[in-house]
Amino acid sequence: TVMLKLPGHRRWEQTLYGVVGETLQHPTVTLSPAAALARIESTPAGATVTVNDRYQGRTPVELELEPGREHHIVLLLDGYHSAERRLQLEAGEERTVEIPLKPELGTLQLSASPQGATLLIDGKPQQPGEVHLPARPHRIEARLAGHVSDSRTVTPRPGMAQRVHFELQPEAAAGPAPLAAE
Repeated sequence: TVMLKLPGHRRWEQTLYGVVGETLQHPTVTLSPAAALARIESTPAGATVTVNDRYQGRTPVELELEPGREHHIVLLLDGYHSAERRLQLEAGEERTVEIPLKPELGTLQLSASPQGATLLIDGKPQQPGEVHLPARPHRIEARLAGHVSDSRTVTPRPGMAQRVHFELQPEAAAGPAPLAAE
């Protein structure tokens, strides 16, 4: 097995076969430049990554990039402003690029009755009143002992405050209705 290595280039390796005592002829080997590696991370994670308008995955993602060329990187995530970066790496270079995403916020005015109901946004407790959330779907739930829970999915809209009110109904005192006899 023959291996050729040169810094900044991809390694070439091949097993050559021949007859002992004879000269072996092999075509010229051209070493190609080593790829550049970029690890793209975002806060929050899970953003769609495109490089030069081609889908590459979701953050965090490790990409092999053509060295010596500028690459246009775009991150997209529901409820957040898109983020763009231009990146050029040299052959064999490795770099981590951390991109914070800025939330695109909408305002919700939350309330529930009767008083004392627990409000949850995406499973986390929330006090009644004004709340600012990324403009993507959120599950909002209201609970109170002795009452039927209620939930809905709401997408906050930037620049437009939305009122979300829950009117919880008491559970039936007698329980489920009896089955009718035939």
